[in-house]
Amino acid sequence: MEDLREKAATSIASGACVAVLIDPETRSAEIYRPGRALEKVTGSPSLRLDPELPGLELDLRPVFSR
Repeated sequence: MEDLREKAATSIASGACVAVLIDPETRSAEIYRPGRALEKVTGSPSLRLDPELPGLELDLRPVFSR
């Protein structure tokens, strides 16, 4: 996971508006955004990525059901 965290941070530093890491083992997600603190979400069946991606909601149930 640490390598993926570094890649997410690099993506944000390179201009991406949002980066999301999903860990099915811990049923959690990390949301990276420029100029904002890391957001950690645990146990939620979905993620909304507003305001960067208005209206986009990721359904995590298929990922977490494995």
